[in-house]
Amino acid sequence: MSIGGASIGRSSLGGTPATLGDLSPSASLFWVVYPGAGAQPTAIQIRSGLQADNSLATDSGFEASPTSSTTYTFATGADSLTAGTQYRAAFVWSDGTSDSNIVVTDIFTTTAEGAASGPTPAGKSAKRRRPRYQVEVDGEVFDADSPEEAKAIIEQAKEEAEKNAALAVDRAAKAVKRPTKKVLRDASKALELPTIKASPALASAASAAMDDIRRIYAQAMRDIEISALMRQRERELEEDDEDVLMLL
Repeated sequence: MSIGGASIGRSSLGGTPATLGDLSPSASLFWVVYPGAGAQPTAIQIRSGLQADNSLATDSGFEASPTSSTTYTFATGADSLTAGTQYRAAFVWSDGTSDSNIVVTDIFTTTAEGAASGPTPAGKSAKRRRPRYQVEVDGEVFDADSPEEAKAIIEQAKEEAEKNAALAVDRAAKAVKRPTKKVLRDASKALELPTIKASPALASAASAAMDDIRRIYAQAMRDIEISALMRQRERELEEDDEDVLMLL
């Protein structure tokens, strides 16, 4: 698929090159395919894989934006189209804060299942559709086919953070003879915040999970610090008692 003289799957669509604004390495290009009679979706709807009536688009996807102006060819195609049906495709660039102008193709008609009219290049085959939702945890990307599956991945990351916090508290409690500064330094390292990112439609769920993890880790650090300071005070009192006994 390309923006401007765009192609979806194995075909060529009409349209003019998109003016995508300032390109950024953290930005993405989003697209939806919807019935030809449908209204133009908004940028938010395109980013969420929806058409103008907020129902799921016939097909959708997104890929990392190029970092220089170019006519971009998508690595994945649309393979959920119905034969002999009219469609349009809409595209938008977004960095999560600002969106480009929306580019919409002319109406095109499919002539075979999942493909629009046009020749099939020799040796080319239809590619598997990119999952609609993605979750990234500490740089590792997980694909999901539904919002529920993506939210389960986010929840699992939160549960792992809870286990990590409990483990850090337990380890600190067992470090009875370790200096307080060392205990706190080790705990701070063990409780470094993970990073959780998700597709735009799930950004709020990822943000909420990060807020929960911040609270969990902050509470764990408070518990560890209080416990370490109490042990330090106990050691100091024991040393004072030993000094008094030596003077007797």
